[in-house]
Parts: sequence; structure tokens; C-alpha cells
Amino acid sequence: MEQRGGIPGLLLLVAATLCAERLPVKNYTTSDGLAHDITHCVRFDRRGFLWICTEEGLSRFDGYQFTNYSTAQGLPHRRVVDFLETRRGQYWVATSDGVCRFDPAAAQKFTVFRPGSERLARSIRVLFEDRAGTVWCGTWRGLFKLVEGRGGQAFEEVEIGLPRTSAYSASVAALLEDRQGSLWIGATSGLFRRWTDGRLEHYSTQDGLVNPDVSSLMEDRTGRLWVTTYNSGPCRLVSDPSPGRPVVAHTYSPGANRVFQASDGRLWVAGWSGSVREILLGPPDDRATFRDYTQGVGSRHDIGSIAEDRNGDLWLGTGNGVIRVARRGFTAYGEADGLELPTNGNLLTDQSGEICGHWKGVNCFDGRRFTSVRPRAIQADPPGWGPHRAFQDREGDWWFGTEKGLYRFAKPSTFAALATARPKAVYTRKDGLAGDHIFSLHEDARGDLWVGLADAPVRLCRWTRASGTFGCYTEGVDFLNGTMISAYAEDKAGQLWMGLYQGGLARHREGRFTFFPPGQGPSAGPVMAIHRDRADRLWVGSENRGLVRIDDPAADHPVFRPYSTEHGLPSTSIHGITEDAWGRIYLATRRGVIRLDPETGQVRQYTTDSGLPENQVTHASSDRHGALWFETRSGPVRLIPEPDRPAPPP
Repeated sequence: MEQRGGIPGLLLLVAATLCAERLPVKNYTTSDGLAHDITHCVRFDRRGFLWICTEEGLSRFDGYQFTNYSTAQGLPHRRVVDFLETRRGQYWVATSDGVCRFDPAAAQKFTVFRPGSERLARSIRVLFEDRAGTVWCGTWRGLFKLVEGRGGQAFEEVEIGLPRTSAYSASVAALLEDRQGSLWIGATSGLFRRWTDGRLEHYSTQDGLVNPDVSSLMEDRTGRLWVTTYNSGPCRLVSDPSPGRPVVAHTYSPGANRVFQASDGRLWVAGWSGSVREILLGPPDDRATFRDYTQGVGSRHDIGSIAEDRNGDLWLGTGNGVIRVARRGFTAYGEADGLELPTNGNLLTDQSGEICGHWKGVNCFDGRRFTSVRPRAIQADPPGWGPHRAFQDREGDWWFGTEKGLYRFAKPSTFAALATARPKAVYTRKDGLAGDHIFSLHEDARGDLWVGLADAPVRLCRWTRASGTFGCYTEGVDFLNGTMISAYAEDKAGQLWMGLYQGGLARHREGRFTFFPPGQGPSAGPVMAIHRDRADRLWVGSENRGLVRIDDPAADHPVFRPYSTEHGLPSTSIHGITEDAWGRIYLATRRGVIRLDPETGQVRQYTTDSGLPENQVTHASSDRHGALWFETRSGPVRLIPEPDRPAPPP
């Protein structure tokens, strides 16, 4: 729900996009060396170290291991709630019994300061440094700032009119300096604004806040102020708030502890029970939709803090350790994204270049979700077991191969309409096919359809678009005796290359076939994929014996260059091949996804640690946006490749 204008009771429905994308995540807990699983903040310093505030001390993570600090190292209390690195490079640590200046290299690492004389004033909630370099401290009993005196540094209280009606009524939980230089103070009694000249303003429920108990503050890159309050959704303030007028422009429905803006400008909210959502703002008047990644992150514990590292990965502080969300890793999709599982068929692209998967039906991606369609006309027919049995041709017609023939459906008005469409034609033996069991399909550059068959004396037929008739090959195809065609690709010269299920390659040129047996071309084993790259080379992957590159596929005697474990490949069982915009080759294997740079020979392996739901990957493809897609038994995964960036120094 959305509340507009800060007027209590006026609620407008806001659409929410429920996405169950399983993001590449890694959960670090005490079993990895973290001081305690209950965390209160995550912060990165300018050197790239991650600092985690926990119930049992302060943890520093260098990407490999944790270094922990607690009372044994000089902390006044084991409960650490906040961490601050100042512009001068000083570290400050907030605990439940004072603020500490922290020098990791010193013998006495922590110098303790205790604001105020009351016990609750020594229990810190938040630290903040303003543009002038002043360190501010919010406690359970008021607001303090660090001052320099004759006796050295000390925290002195700053009166802002906090009520003292109960033990916690003067608690300060959030601090922010806006671009005008005003200091915003989030307290249990509302939102305070302290101008540079010392003037104070106070906003509470009568000014539009849903709840007076403010938990966090954030200013985005456009200057908009965001506020989260206890047990309610995030709200955005009006551009120029003033007392006596509504201060809230919008209140958004998902409950949140934090609003965070990443370096790419995306807005995230995180909160109760592991909820993680992206805010998508749009017209009119900043209406919002939310993409829900809660299931993808997979935490059931409250998220109290968000940080971003140099690689753009998000780090979430939770009640069960710290979660790293790799923003540039693999994103997995499942039934909650509209998929009909299992999806362990082949990947293809539709007429527009969007990715689709085919098993018993077709699952096509619209940029956010999948739509699953299985034409009723073929639901009773066994789908067959070949690797390429469905596609959308250049005119928009859909073709499906089954064990009882080849179905053709006219281009539907909408993709969903394919479910109830009647077939335009059903091709079987009586229409010129050599058999009814369709094993593989391929449309060539002329628009003709090549049909690989199983369980038939003749294993290859061709449908000519110009005549609309089939012709089957009986001469010059002795190499097809007892085997099926499992992969297709065309080279630059328009020659069709075919991979055989029992090993070897065949090339069709000028009406004749040339067979390259396993000993001459790819090694023995089913040829599962052929890919033509941007340099017009062919890459051939077999299930058992690795990868072969053909640099001159149009030559009378092409040269086959093998790649195997001797060349750094972690696996030689290759089921799919695709390519990114930088010419790097990606292989779908039994040991994850392997990336090969043909120019340098560098090999990189992606496994479950990179976000794959499992390491057995069966197909590979790419869509018109440049995203790479891989099929697993758990469903498809997407990778958005990027150019390699220099690794940050350790």
C-alpha cells in the first residue's frame, strides 16, 4: 500500500512484482570465523576491509578470514552496534558501554569514551561524521558530539528537545546530514532537523509519519530523503519539509529496517524476516513497484544493515551472520518465476531474440518472469528425448517435434494464445518424413528445416520452404547408420555442420556430405553442441572428450584444434557452448560453467560458489540483450557478463 501526501488513512494500492529469482548468495557465520551470528552493522572501510558489529565483538573480514576483537582486546562491552571510519582515517566503535577510538596497530587498541553520566547514555546506537569532521553519537539517552577541550577529546550532550517521559523516550537511532548541511536526527519520539544556525524542527505522526519511532535515514543521489520507522514501510519526505505541513510525500508498503542506494542507483529496502526488495520508482508522482528477492536471498532472519563492496556486491547483516549477494553472478529461476518444471530440455530464442526453454512445453522469458505454454494439441504426445525439438522460425511459426510427428503452429497473436491454438500442420510419414519420432530440428539461413529422426531407417530429412515439401537423404549418409544428429551449426560459407550422437562430424556442402570420424575431428563421444563465434570459427563440444576448434570450416581439409584438461579445462564433458560480447567462450559442463578466452587461453570455472544451483549444466545460449543462459536440472540460470576489471589489491 502507498500513502500519499502524509495524510493518515489515505492509502493507495501499489503493484508489487513478486520475483523469486535465486540470487548468488554466500552466508558467513561463526562456522567461518565470524565473532557471533547476530550482527548489528556491516561497514566497508576505504581499504576494502569489511567490519561487522556483532553480539560478541567486532569482526574484520579481508575476503579470506575473520579477525575478531572483543573485551579481551580492550572493548568495554562485547556487544558492538556500529562502526565508523572518519575522513582522517580514524576508526570509532560503538558498544553498549561506551564509544571507542580504535587503532588496530596500537598495543592498547581501544580508547574508551563514555558520553554522559547515565547508564543509558553510555549505551550507543549510532555513530556519524558530518562534513566538518565532527563525530556525532546517538545513544539510548540523548544526542552527543565529540569536542576538543583542554583535557583532550570528550563527548558532550547536544540538547534538541528530546522528551524524558520514559526510560527510552530520548533514544537516538539514526543520523544524517543532508546536502544543505542540516543534521537530521531519527529518534523514538520522531524526526528532528537541526539547521546549521542551531534552529530545530520536530516532525511526528501529526506531520505524516506513520510511526514516530525512526530507525534509519538515507539521502539518495537526487537529494530525496528516505525514512524508515519501526514496524512500518519506508517513506520519502517532501522536498522542502516544514513544521505544520505534511512532511511525508509517499509511504510505501513493505516493512523495512533500511533503505539503501547502490552505486548503480538502484534502491533497495531490507527488513523483517529476511525481506529484500528493490524499489522501482516511476511516473506518475514516483509511484513504486517492488521486485521481491526475499526467497532468492534465502534468509529468515531480520536484516538490519546493508553495505556494498568494490565489486558492487551487496552485504547484508542479519540475525544469522552476514550474507553476500553477488550482483554480477548467476541468477537462478524456478516455479515461482512462472516456470513449468522440470525444464531440463533445450534452450532456444524466439523470433524477438528472448530466451525460451523447451521440455514438454515452452517457457519464455519476458525480462522479469517466464510464461509457460504447452499447446493442447500435443499434450497427449510423448515429447521425445532429443536435444533440439522446438523453435520459432523466422516467420513466427512454432515447430514442435514429438514421438508422433512434427507439429507446426501459425504465429500466435500472443504467446499465451499458443496454448489453445490448433496446429497449422502435422507432418508424419504420410507427408514425406522417414519416421515420426523427431530427435532434432534446425532452420538454416534459407529458412529450410532440417529434421533429425530417431528409430527410423533414414535419419535425416529436409523441409524446403519454397515448395513446402520434405525430402529425405538416403545416399552419401552411411555415417548416420544407427545414430542421430544431436547438434547443428552453419559456417560463414553457408555449409551445414552436424554433430552425431555416436561421435564425429558431418558437413553438407553443395549437396554432398563429408564425414569427419571421431579420430579425425572431435574425439569419440556424443557431439552435443556446435557454436559459430564472432570470428567465424566453429567450436564443437562432445560429452566425453572435450572441445575442438575449427578455424577454417570452409576449407577442403579443415584443421581441428583440441582443448582438454591439458589445456586447463576442468571438465571435458561439454553439453553447451555460447559466447559473450567480448568473444569469450562459455561451456556448459558436468563441473559447472567454464569460460575460455581464446585470445589468452585463460580459463575460469563457475560452480555453485558462483551462484549455480548445481554443477551439472546441460545447455547454453544467449539472448538479444547479451545475457547468457544455462540450463540445469533445477531450472535455468542467467549470467550478465561484463569485461574483466582489475582485481582490487588485497
